[in-house]
Amino acid sequence: AALRSKAVRTEKLLSLFSDTVSLKETFEVQNLQELCDVWCTVSNLIGTAECDSIGFTADLNAVLIGFDNENLPCAVEKTIPIEFRFASETPLEPGAMVIAHAEPCSAEASLNGDSVELRVSLYVCGRVCAEARTRVLTDISADDSRPKEKTANCALTIYYADGGEQVWDIAKRYNTSVSAIMEENNLDGDTIREREMILIPIVE
Repeated sequence: AALRSKAVRTEKLLSLFSDTVSLKETFEVQNLQELCDVWCTVSNLIGTAECDSIGFTADLNAVLIGFDNENLPCAVEKTIPIEFRFASETPLEPGAMVIAHAEPCSAEASLNGDSVELRVSLYVCGRVCAEARTRVLTDISADDSRPKEKTANCALTIYYADGGEQVWDIAKRYNTSVSAIMEENNLDGDTIREREMILIPIVE
């Protein structure tokens, strides 16, 4: 048989993480007399794996709802760069990929003159992966000019299988099918659990 394969990029899972981080940011605003509400979103989240921690940078986008100096309703938008870090429970490979998601659990703000103090609780979760390359089978073709000859002219062969043997390996050795062996011996799995005698039907 002729086999063809190719190398593909895969991800090796190193760890999962989830945690909540509390942030407090203070910034200046103009033309805001009264603050009524605030909500936040997170964008541009980037995680970096180090040996014993995961560092994050992101933009915290806050929208402040209130009244301006003329007592008219207004919305003030503010984007705040933030940084935070989680300790890792398992050692990590520096440079490993971090795939993460963050969303605010709660947000509160207080206005003191032209200064706003913003308090946000973020839920952050994701995974850390290392890039790996493995070869996968893409095509197989049989050599019809060299058919496999049967070693015996019989309908059944008795075989003593060891525990842990794969039915696939047995079927390949005796030029039969996995389904035929499993049906003949009432097997409920493709691995032999313990040493036993099995009957191997010959498939034409």
